Amino acid sequence: MNKLMCNLFFLLSIIVFQFAHSQGLTNTPYGQFGIGDIEPIGNTRLNALGSTGYAIPNSGYLNLLNPALSAYNRTNVIFDAGVYMQNIGIKSAGTNGQHITGANIHYFNILMPVTSKFWTATIGLSPYSSANTQYTETNSILNEDGTTSASSVNRKANISGGLTKVFMAHGFKLPKNFAIGINIAYVFGNIRRRYEDRLSFSDKYSILNKREIFKQLEFTFGLSYFKKLKKDYNLYVGAIASVASDAGSVDSVRTSLLNQFDISYYRNDNVSNNKRVIMPPKIGLGFAIEKADKYNIAFDYTFQKWSSFSSFTNDGFYIDSHRFSVGAEMVPNYNSVKGYLNRVAYRAGFYYYLSPLNINDTRINEFAGSFGMGLPVGKSYLSTLNFTAQIGQRGTLSNNLVQETFIRFFFGININDRWFIKYKLD
Repeated sequence: MNKLMCNLFFLLSIIVFQFAHSQGLTNTPYGQFGIGDIEPIGNTRLNALGSTGYAIPNSGYLNLLNPALSAYNRTNVIFDAGVYMQNIGIKSAGTNGQHITGANIHYFNILMPVTSKFWTATIGLSPYSSANTQYTETNSILNEDGTTSASSVNRKANISGGLTKVFMAHGFKLPKNFAIGINIAYVFGNIRRRYEDRLSFSDKYSILNKREIFKQLEFTFGLSYFKKLKKDYNLYVGAIASVASDAGSVDSVRTSLLNQFDISYYRNDNVSNNKRVIMPPKIGLGFAIEKADKYNIAFDYTFQKWSSFSSFTNDGFYIDSHRFSVGAEMVPNYNSVKGYLNRVAYRAGFYYYLSPLNINDTRINEFAGSFGMGLPVGKSYLSTLNFTAQIGQRGTLSNNLVQETFIRFFFGININDRWFIKYKLD
């Protein structure tokens, strides 16, 4: 690995760990539910392709959406890291809205061939979800006869924390153009919830502190197949299936009652601390058509059974999710000796996400378009600096809900070095 690549790698490592110790991403209202706001999937390159990736192999890049795809890289060691920033415009009916900005680590991964024949391993870490939000609300109180009381409860909530994922993935190249893989991940973290409730027309109030501790094992199985269509053209098909198991998640509730009043009759916050929390199963299918060293076009579909997910709180807010994404990548002339721009990878994509959140009988949908570039660096041009911009929208103004418009910027470095090559002297 040359000196420039080493310097870039260590520089980004410092940035990554600085973000890892920050306060998390932006304060979005949708971060209050369940395990928080799910972080963007994929890496900087795949984010530019609409977050497709179940069927896109490339010997020069990491692709962890399908663990089987790492088997196509059996000679290169890859260091892949990235960060991202986003600005969100939040608006609700009858308000002028506000803009908030934040940043976070995106991923930090290392791929290494175990053998030069068929086996590749990857280790890494990335944020899984972020739950950083504050809000106030007023809840009505019902009298014993079912009528609404003149009194109400004003709640001030502060929610913080999130989950992190560490993993090890293995890919295996098989005969007949098949590859299989497995990704074993440990998802862990905690979400802290503080609710201060004040009774109107009274000096009574109550403080509820909760700490939800998550420990999950997640297993993702991958399959890949490719077929040569004609000269320089290949068809790739990829599929994944993901399941999880609880590894000791607990809910710790500590209630501070000052000038006590009973809040249990209007809101059930004291849920059982023995409840099992298991991430929902997921399946995905993808197709890609590639012209070698020229371009590829990909389409992905993902289904996740969030209706089976039961968190410590907000159990009724989840339904099954569907995600559709499409992306394309083009390199004008991969082998160009002159003309640097001919070796740059140009990318664009789009996704539409029928998210699992269902609030006030309204599904919270999300869509975004993206574009980006991969800039070759170093003498061998094997490594790249990757940039992606993503613009989209989530939510709706209907039914007293919140609409978000967002723009995200992803920055990644992909350091690629050839190992396991025997050099011969003439």
